[in-house]
Amino acid sequence: MRPMRRALFIPILFLLLSGGCSPLPPGIGSDHEVMVLANPGEWEMVYPLLQEIFERRVYTPQEEKVFTVRRIDQSKFDLYKKSRNLLIISPLNSSGPATQEIGSLLSPQARQMVEEGRAFLFAKRDVWAKDQELMILTAPTYPVLRAKLFEGKEDVFRVMEKALNEKTMVWLFKKNEQRKLEREIFQKWGWSMRIPWGFSLRDEAPGFVWLLKKVPDRWIFIWWEEGGDSILTPQWAIRKRNEVGKTYYGGDEVAPDYTGWRRVSLSGHRGWEVWGAWRNPKLVAGGPFKLYCFWDRESKRRYLLDGALFAPGIKKEPYLRQLDLIMQTFTTKCQPQ
Repeated sequence: MRPMRRALFIPILFLLLSGGCSPLPPGIGSDHEVMVLANPGEWEMVYPLLQEIFERRVYTPQEEKVFTVRRIDQSKFDLYKKSRNLLIISPLNSSGPATQEIGSLLSPQARQMVEEGRAFLFAKRDVWAKDQELMILTAPTYPVLRAKLFEGKEDVFRVMEKALNEKTMVWLFKKNEQRKLEREIFQKWGWSMRIPWGFSLRDEAPGFVWLLKKVPDRWIFIWWEEGGDSILTPQWAIRKRNEVGKTYYGGDEVAPDYTGWRRVSLSGHRGWEVWGAWRNPKLVAGGPFKLYCFWDRESKRRYLLDGALFAPGIKKEPYLRQLDLIMQTFTTKCQPQ
């Protein structure tokens, strides 16, 4: 389970700008790009820290980034202000386009909070474009801003990642969610998970369900066992995944050099999240995976949920994120409507 953290306070209501009656234009750019407006002379100082915050590495097993940070040419801000992920950063005592924009967006109450050190991060959705996440980072002076940014870098990342996850969920389930299949699985096996359009039931047996989608190949399997030890470990999950790979996947196995894990809570169940790379020596194939394992107290079952893909030559992080978000909808509590 993740360590307990203080609650993040983001005063989104202190932005002066409010939406008008006319519909917003669609956001431009990629959901995986963070477009940054900074004052001349300050960009070079904040860029390395913004890279550390947003350009987190995901091993698929190639190295990919969650976000890419890009600077906005101030002369083209009217165009890039419609970016899907927009960040404006500047201290209040500075001068330049970023400072001017922050001054026009923050209310007097918000400015006072900044000057008193009670806030440095502000966020608001759909300001200049649809599906946009606008973030403002500011402080009275640059040294204070840098210190706040370093201290709150996890909060800054989580705000932008949360927006990305929510937009990804909308995209996944915006059409033809397979509610009939969800109901059938619940009635037959006693658990359910939201299933987007395009996934098919590849195989099922007592204690095993395999969902598959093509182009690129991506799949989720759910394995469970009645009874068994309630104390689970990442090593147990990896061994069990190798057994499933041998039985159903033609010899897929976990590549031990790429694995990592942490304690998490999934659908109210404490367990483990494990990630890494799978490989198939016979087929000379491989790719990333992420799995969750936990013990359900009510049903006295051990569960293993695994999402993986095979997508040579293309970025894999977005597809792996989709599989992860689907698995996070898993539930044993109620039948889907």
